[in-house]
Amino acid sequence: GEQQWSLNFGDEKQIPDLLLALSSSGATDISLDLTTLEAVFLKTGEDDFDEGNEGEDGNSEVGSREPDNIDTSADHDIEDGHGIEEQQARIWERRATISPISYMRKYRIVEHFVRTNAFKMKGSIFLNISMPMLYMIVGLVVVSLIPISTEGETITNPPIKVSTPWTAGEFFGVDSLPNNSISPLQPVSQPLDIASYFDSYLPAIGGHFAENLTLSYAPNVDNFALQFGASVVANYSTWLGNSPILNDGIATSVQQLPYVTDSPFRFDLLFLPMMLSFGFAGLAFTVLDVLLLKGNNIVELFRVGGITEWTTYLGVTGYKLYTTFAPFFIVAIILGLALKSVLFGNCGRWLGTILIMFGYAYSSTPIGLILAKRFIKGDYKEVANWFPGVYFTFVALPYVAWSSALQAVPSAQDVILIVGDILCIIPFFAFQRGLGGVIFVSTEFNDGNLSWEDVWAFDTRIWYTILVMVAVGSMEWLFLYRLTSRREPKTKLTGDEVAEFGTPRDVSHDPDVVEERERSRKDDEGINARDVVKAFAIQKKTKKGAGLGWGNKKERVIKAAAKGVSFGVRTNEIYALLGPNGAGKSTIMNSLASQLTPEYGEISLGGIVCSESDLHTDHLYHDGNVSFCPQFDALFLKKTVDEHVKFYAAIRGLDWGADATQEHLNAIMKLLELEEHRTK
Repeated sequence: GEQQWSLNFGDEKQIPDLLLALSSSGATDISLDLTTLEAVFLKTGEDDFDEGNEGEDGNSEVGSREPDNIDTSADHDIEDGHGIEEQQARIWERRATISPISYMRKYRIVEHFVRTNAFKMKGSIFLNISMPMLYMIVGLVVVSLIPISTEGETITNPPIKVSTPWTAGEFFGVDSLPNNSISPLQPVSQPLDIASYFDSYLPAIGGHFAENLTLSYAPNVDNFALQFGASVVANYSTWLGNSPILNDGIATSVQQLPYVTDSPFRFDLLFLPMMLSFGFAGLAFTVLDVLLLKGNNIVELFRVGGITEWTTYLGVTGYKLYTTFAPFFIVAIILGLALKSVLFGNCGRWLGTILIMFGYAYSSTPIGLILAKRFIKGDYKEVANWFPGVYFTFVALPYVAWSSALQAVPSAQDVILIVGDILCIIPFFAFQRGLGGVIFVSTEFNDGNLSWEDVWAFDTRIWYTILVMVAVGSMEWLFLYRLTSRREPKTKLTGDEVAEFGTPRDVSHDPDVVEERERSRKDDEGINARDVVKAFAIQKKTKKGAGLGWGNKKERVIKAAAKGVSFGVRTNEIYALLGPNGAGKSTIMNSLASQLTPEYGEISLGGIVCSESDLHTDHLYHDGNVSFCPQFDALFLKKTVDEHVKFYAAIRGLDWGADATQEHLNAIMKLLELEEHRTK
């Protein structure tokens, strides 16, 4: 008899074993049929058509239930008899008015979309708002509670009364001295030379040379020899007059002169600038927002929708400024004034602080964008785990180390200041140093002895840090603009590699390919790819010196993904690009969407041409007439179906409130059976 078996998708590896088992069992006339993707589509469409007819005939309830809270008034005419033709017309005919979108409108669309999506993500509010706000408040409050002193303490030691411990001692240059138990100094003759100074039985504490009016003393004999000698000479005339004042002998006292200690360590110069820099950390976390957009391939979808990558990055910046800078800026001013922080003191200190904060926002925001665009290749979740810790460490350590060294090593102050001037090219450091300069000027909120000249002198470095942040920030924004407005770089090929992999293949021997090539060159309308060549350079590990322990070696290998592809698609045509895995289908589509830059060839979309030598491709999609559906899900996981539709309707220039727009979108929702999922 005849028997049939079928295997599910994914079980293809069992086919050889099944055929072998059938052959071993003596089966004859064995045939193997593989179901094509086309057959699956046709069968699915036939089933859907049959179910739809059953629903219209009342034999089935499939699709008959209307979702809750959905306005279906626009669909009454379809249900009342206009049928599938009207539904198709609402989908494909251009009934809704499409209005050109201004640049500012595109910017606002992106900013609103990114902001609302970010607020729905777990931990986003804490990381970008709550935690930085806590840092800033703690910094201002703690410093306001700690008394700050700018001058060292004056030290005054009490006098020490001393007398010689010797039972007897010699002193020359005087005729007589009171002889008592307190200071039994013996007058002796002046020694003739140094050697005779120590020949006598009693050691000489000191003496007076009358001829040159000098005092000699021997500290090796007595620690206070100088003091005793000075006392003898000073009071010698009193002794000669038999004054009773010194009847008790010679006594003196030692007292250290009052002195001022070094300036105390200024804790506020370290702590407050560091905490405020932590408070504005949300500006640097733009790196995470951009990585989220890139990971979901939203940047590419924005581009083909007419929103350039530069505009997308500005939208992310706007969202950060509105949510992490503006509120923090206002809170810092209000809290600073309430606590009478010196940051907002008189004589222009308040102005310096405000300008420093603006300069920091201007210069620090593009850093995160540049990192996400050029240097950090990980996905959002991976980078979110390590970036905040690395950021806070990098922000704090340079300034804390520099400020500590400046206070701890005053002898090297000039060198340390020069190092600080150089480090100001880092916006995080310049921000903290500028605030440190404001704090250093005075510890009083309203200092009557202070002047504008004192605050804005070069020694404070306030205007210097502001100027450096503006200059560095301008260079960063220019660099970011070049990164986001230019095409991705081509694969670097050598001369020989260009000849082999960077030029289109000769297709003159294939008439069908030649015909398609000529079709792509007929005009610039529609979608055209002309002699597109794309190659990739990969590093392939190869074994070298097997058995000798030499290990693996990486070898540069060039893979030709597209070797001169040409095709043309005209208005109202459905064009299928077929080929096995690795044939270059995705490469061609990504080249059309400007995700890749071909080594050779050109593309045209809707009458606009771009060759491989053009540095920019944004003009291809400026009018928003191009749609691109990648082979992966490009969705914001926190956005509902309606929010996605509303966003893309906005970037296409559709008026969301217009009846024609709603009829168009409702017809699409009905066709795709998404009505009950619109709020999910």
